[in-house]
Amino acid sequence: MTAPKMFTLRILPDQRTLQAPAHAHLHEALDQHGISLTAHCDGMGLCGKCCVRITYADGRTPDPTPADLRALSPDQLARGLRLACMWRVSADAVIEIPPTSRIGQLRILSDSLTNTPPSPLPPPPRP
Repeated sequence: MTAPKMFTLRILPDQRTLQAPAHAHLHEALDQHGISLTAHCDGMGLCGKCCVRITYADGRTPDPTPADLRALSPDQLARGLRLACMWRVSADAVIEIPPTSRIGQLRILSDSLTNTPPSPLPPPPRP
């Protein structure tokens, strides 16, 4: 069995270059390389949160998918933005990831906003 064809993706503004197999969803390929994008719809192409600018090595942008047309504005489409969850790797490309498409640092509150000790649990109900 032959290995799948690999394509080179240059990620901006990270200045990283990675290899991704042909036909892989871009969102998954990025995630496998430690680059996490928002995906409120679990990669179904519904929320529009994982938009990235894709530019092929020859300067073209990919044609929009039906999901791109539904989720992105005409201005976003004209600027070459596409949904990372819908684009399948098919050529060498530059991928520009806007800050709004990245998963931010998550913070978990362990106590409260004022750092006071947690309240004790009430006693269990008596039978």
